[in-house]
Amino acid sequence: MQPGAGSCAVTAASATSVDITCPIACIGRRPAGLDAARASVACDLGAYLAEAARLAGASVDAFRILRDELRAHGAPKKLVRAATRRAG
Repeated sequence: MQPGAGSCAVTAASATSVDITCPIACIGRRPAGLDAARASVACDLGAYLAEAARLAGASVDAFRILRDELRAHGAPKKLVRAATRRAG
């Protein structure tokens, strides 16, 4: 990947607004029960950041579920601790 290839960039600016374009990132697998993305590809920055925050919050639940499943299946304690740390 070239330097800056994964970065957001200002694509237009005026006295009243700024357009910022960000590459579409891989979202990953959503936990069971989490609704599909609420923001569209062509959305404003606030909606994009709100969706990113929502997915970050969902990842906490996903790591807690993973931790519990690892325990239930007798996984090594190192893996259970790692999932616990990621859950925050």
